[in-house]
Amino acid sequence: TGVNDMLPLHNISTFQRQDRRGFQRYFRRILHYPQMDLEYTLWQMFYLMLNPKNVYNTTKYHKQTKNQWARDDPGFVCVQIFFIVIASLSFCISLGSFSFLRYVTLVAWSVFIDFLFLGIIAASIGYWISNKYLRVHGVHHVEQQVEWLYAFDIHCNSFFPTFVILYVVQFYTLYLLLHAGFLSTLLSNTLYMLSLIHISEPTRLL
Repeated sequence: TGVNDMLPLHNISTFQRQDRRGFQRYFRRILHYPQMDLEYTLWQMFYLMLNPKNVYNTTKYHKQTKNQWARDDPGFVCVQIFFIVIASLSFCISLGSFSFLRYVTLVAWSVFIDFLFLGIIAASIGYWISNKYLRVHGVHHVEQQVEWLYAFDIHCNSFFPTFVILYVVQFYTLYLLLHAGFLSTLLSNTLYMLSLIHISEPTRLL
């Protein structure tokens, strides 16, 4: 399928109301844990590592059933943040530099800078580019616009495989990575190369 087949678009006259309701519903469900579908979230994370196309196929189905491409369930973001907190604690303990202040600093940087802040910037740039240059224009096309939450979903989908590679795999290979030599250099560069490949994977699927 081409870009136009997968590009999520909405009528511009209703976009602002839908976007506002989507944000309100999204943040309201953060405060109500029972409303989160954690089983579906873990399923998505599993297939983002093995076969990302399955995740984007379910996005098409979500559009057909709820008329919305973006997730209305914040479970993915919440679980991702939980994993980052656990991974940060593991690194602090394994490197022998555990203190409460260092742990809080590492968690704050990983969650608010690496994941949320950079993700908001990337989503906003993608949102602007999509609406500015990738929309379909023509006599038989209604003026439409891309959802910002869907652009943030793309960031989340890209970040999770990167997290697995640079947090989880890197943690279990610390013994090799902390030794100077050709093998450790090759392994560390390979991990970052794989993470860059996974970051670009969602763009290729759109």
